[in-house]
Amino acid sequence: MLLEPRALPQRRTRKPPSGEALERRRQQNRTAQVAFRERSKKQVDELRQELMQSVEFNQKMYSSVRQLLGRTEMLKQDMEALLAVQPPAISSEVPQNSRTNSMEFQTSPESTSDYPNQDEDNSITVDNETSGGVETEASPVTCIPVI
Repeated sequence: MLLEPRALPQRRTRKPPSGEALERRRQQNRTAQVAFRERSKKQVDELRQELMQSVEFNQKMYSSVRQLLGRTEMLKQDMEALLAVQPPAISSEVPQNSRTNSMEFQTSPESTSDYPNQDEDNSITVDNETSGGVETEASPVTCIPVI
């Protein structure tokens, strides 16, 4: 069983273009090349401009970052200096001459009014428990804390 070779269909070949058609085609190619070069040049110019803007923006951002890092370092140093300072010691001890929930005031020597809690040394003891912790009406007495 031998296969016979088939005959291939004949291709139609183009005939070479005439002189006028060839010249039109060459002119069209030159025009397309010029347009392509112009588009390419325009794209390159736009990309260069975009690159310059990006470089300028990058430099500004880098400068801002350096300034912020410097400011951060200064704030860290300030915080370390503040944390290194010992706060004043707050005494939790209650003085021995004072009572719990009471305040003691001394009247000025000019005032000689009689108050129910006034001692001989012109000091007035106000007990927060009896007054309910609320200040009552103002008195003409100048109060000086007794320490």
